[in-house]
Amino acid sequence: MRTVIAFATILFLLIGTGLAQAGQGKKSRRPEGTKGMIISVDQAAKKFTFRAGKKKDPTAEEKVVQFDDKTKFVKLDAKGTTDAQSADLAIQKPVSVVLETRDGKSIATKVTILDLPKKKKGEAQQK
Repeated sequence: MRTVIAFATILFLLIGTGLAQAGQGKKSRRPEGTKGMIISVDQAAKKFTFRAGKKKDPTAEEKVVQFDDKTKFVKLDAKGTTDAQSADLAIQKPVSVVLETRDGKSIATKVTILDLPKKKKGEAQQK
C-alpha cells in the first residue's frame, strides 16, 4: 500500500511540474510595459513623451521618457517582432514602454512600437 501511495505522489509531482513548464515556453504577442500613444519625439535630447492609457481618456497621464544606448527598440506587427531603432519613433504611433527610474528620471529599457492592424468591430465580436 505504501508503494502505491509513493508511486502516486511521485507521478502527481511529475505531472504538475510538466504542466508548469509547458506554459513557460509560449511567447505572448501582448507587449509588456505601459501602453500609450507618442505625442512628441526629441531625437537630439534622446527623449519622447507619450500619453499612457486609453486614446480618448481625459485623465490619461503624459510621461516624458528618456532613452539611451542600452534601450532596446522592437517593432510588433502582424508577422511578429523585429528589431527597430529610436528613429522609428513617430508622433501618433502606439507604443508599449518598460520603464526604470534612475536618478529621478524615467528611462526606457524597452520600447515596443505597435504596428498591428486595427480590428474591425465585427472581427472583435466573432472571437
